[in-house]
Amino acid sequence: MADVSAAQGPAIAAEDAIRKFYEAGNTTRYIADVMSFGDYKTDTKQAVTVDLLEQALKFSKQSGLSLEQTSAFLKLCLEAVQSVTAGHAVRETEGSARELVKAMCSSVPNFGPSVVKVVLDFMARTIFQHYNLYSYVFTKGRVLDEVDIKLEVETPRIPPLDKATLHVEPEPEPSDDEAENADADVEGGADSSNNNEGSAEDDQAGDGSECEDNPLNDLINEEIEQRIQQLKEKLSKEYEEREEQLLQKISQLEK
Repeated sequence: MADVSAAQGPAIAAEDAIRKFYEAGNTTRYIADVMSFGDYKTDTKQAVTVDLLEQALKFSKQSGLSLEQTSAFLKLCLEAVQSVTAGHAVRETEGSARELVKAMCSSVPNFGPSVVKVVLDFMARTIFQHYNLYSYVFTKGRVLDEVDIKLEVETPRIPPLDKATLHVEPEPEPSDDEAENADADVEGGADSSNNNEGSAEDDQAGDGSECEDNPLNDLINEEIEQRIQQLKEKLSKEYEEREEQLLQKISQLEK
């Protein structure tokens, strides 16, 4: 952290800087620029200092302090921050603040008891109430644990449906019990088939034309093949679209 030096202190505490603070849209960024805090978003010490000064300026405006009184108020806050950064105990910082307030009562116009009460009340509720926390932030180094994470994503490649092959599962062989039952059924039906041979031969002789190729069967087979081909094309298109969406999501994760 860049220490709060004497040059930076009067810069933010100057009346012109206070006036610009009240007009600024992003007050946090304005204070960081005046204090030359380029890392206030990541540096804890800079962030705490900026937050304290921003609270003090807003509190001063709400309390109706003049620009001169506000300038003295900010100098008092900055002196307390310097005392904490130097590692002084809370009693020592309080004593320094009292001495500085006494000097301001004689050097700053209208810095009377009412103003002193307002200023010390703010410091009591911020710096001195959380002195141990401020002391830890400004005197202890921040420990960072860095962890490297590498993400590897494997993209599955699904072959198109037009290259698919039809695999037919072979029918299981019948067990011994099933084979014996089948033989019994064949023997039982042999007699009835012999009795019906004569009539079957007559029927075949009379309906010989039905054994010839039926054009209706060809039309049905063609229709089935067309439906299967259309289904393959539809599924292939859907899989291509899903694969494209998956690749886009993976690209976003890798970024």
